[in-house]
Amino acid sequence: MRRAGGASGRGGGTSLREAYRRFLHATVAPLGELVQDELRDKLDAPALSLNFDRLFAADLSGRARAFQSLVSGGMDVERAATLAGLMEV
Repeated sequence: MRRAGGASGRGGGTSLREAYRRFLHATVAPLGELVQDELRDKLDAPALSLNFDRLFAADLSGRARAFQSLVSGGMDVERAATLAGLMEV
């Protein structure tokens, strides 16, 4: 029996990538910020920074597609890159 979606079902890995993206943005990033704040307080290290950028690398192709769609729709390149998360604000 095959399940809909998933890596081998209809939709390929798209639903898996979306689930991973949501997990990163809704769970890992907020918890990371809480841990970072707690570590700064406990270790008396206000400059301490946790970096989760490597985890978000899987989301890069989605952000690139969003950027391409925005630019193709007539948006300014710099604004599109910022909205797609390709440039820091």
